[in-house]
Amino acid sequence: MSDTIVSADPAAGQGKRFSRYAVPLICLAQFIVVLDATIVNVALPSIGRSLHVGGSGLAWIADGYVLTFGGLLLLGGGLGDVLGKRRVFLSGIVVFTAASLACGLAGSGALLVAARLVQGVGGAMISPAAISLIATMVPAGRARTSALALYGAMGGLGAMMGELLGGILTGEASWRWVFGVNVPVGLVLLIAAPLVLSTPPTIPRRLNVLGALLGTATLITVVYALIRAGDQGWGDHGTLAALAAAIVLVAGFVVAERLSAQPIVPVHLFANGSTLRACLTYLLVFAFGYPAKFLLTRLCQDVLGYSALRTGLLFLPAGAAIVLATLVARRALPRIGAQAVAFAGAIASVVSGLWLISAGTHASYLVNLLVPLIALGAGFGLSAVSNTVLAMDGLGPAEAGAGAGLFTTSGQIGGALGIAAATSIASTIGTHRMLSGSAVGDALVAGFRPAFAVVAVPAAAAAVISVLPRRARPAATPADSPNSAVS
Repeated sequence: MSDTIVSADPAAGQGKRFSRYAVPLICLAQFIVVLDATIVNVALPSIGRSLHVGGSGLAWIADGYVLTFGGLLLLGGGLGDVLGKRRVFLSGIVVFTAASLACGLAGSGALLVAARLVQGVGGAMISPAAISLIATMVPAGRARTSALALYGAMGGLGAMMGELLGGILTGEASWRWVFGVNVPVGLVLLIAAPLVLSTPPTIPRRLNVLGALLGTATLITVVYALIRAGDQGWGDHGTLAALAAAIVLVAGFVVAERLSAQPIVPVHLFANGSTLRACLTYLLVFAFGYPAKFLLTRLCQDVLGYSALRTGLLFLPAGAAIVLATLVARRALPRIGAQAVAFAGAIASVVSGLWLISAGTHASYLVNLLVPLIALGAGFGLSAVSNTVLAMDGLGPAEAGAGAGLFTTSGQIGGALGIAAATSIASTIGTHRMLSGSAVGDALVAGFRPAFAVVAVPAAAAAVISVLPRRARPAATPADSPNSAVS
């Protein structure tokens, strides 16, 4: 990428240049937002001992962030279009940073859960605004493809590095630094962002308040139902009630969107085959990746007896694989196209899931864990880069916020769905084995193995979708022409 990028923002003045650090700064914000969905996982035992929090409380410390983050992404994307992407981006950083400080200082489990919920609100403002800033500031073509690839790579790296950084911070300092590390990063972003980001124009339309409320309520209810299913099972009355409420809310949201002249998710987004394919593929890849990392963390700590630090370091090869896969993907995009890169990422994920089935109570790191960790990282890196480019292909400034919100939401829904399915399978089988007299470690492994097999299925489905023929798109205007790297 060149040192400077010409802004396509008319409000900023033709030919205005902004700092070469604009895209890296946006990507740093995306990294910490995605990182915080998983960085707490390894620290949960330490948090429980420190704050005297039990299993359900710890579950909400982990899931509270996912609930508000995943549930508010569509609203965050719509606010960016109407109120201004730069303004919403900066406001989200303020909320996220303040909530991170509150998490680090929390003196009780209840306060920590509340702060995590607010943290998710900030993340839901940052993430769609970040990707839509790139889509509107960077001119179409190789420059935008490169910027979107870097954005996708940083999101994938954040998703994978949570356990590593969480383990290091918890083992070498304190669980409080798992949250506290966001504060200096947030302050740097707040100082630097006004200096390097231009101000794309707002979209001349009103926010569809009814659609926004119904969409947010729908997503929060869906995410809550999936989280509860993973904790209490699919037959739990609360889970069934939440799923029933979600169905009613979905119906209301669809009706409200069809009747609105300015829907929160424009219907024509679904006519863009590239965006639709990317959202579905991203959902499926996250439906494998998040539960695979979650089960791996439990396997290492609950079965193999690894410490938080050692568990975190276990993911170092996965992080290195993401970096390498990102470099490969950015070079491959113009040559073979984003669809081929997405296919390779999905296949790597399938290999990881199937290999992990071999891990047992006496698992060898070199034989049972190293290869699937590398494949897991490579799959995340290739999938994140390619699908980010595909999702924003052909979307103009007026659609960027909604498209970004829809794309990011798909990943969070996929992750929540995958974890719910995996934990339900692992818990049901593991509990049955323990009641039958099996040792705890053997019982847990008996549940983990079929869970790994099941979550490999969506990765295989993502591979199939990646090679399906693309639907033709309406011709784009010169200003919004598709990325040349997408084929």
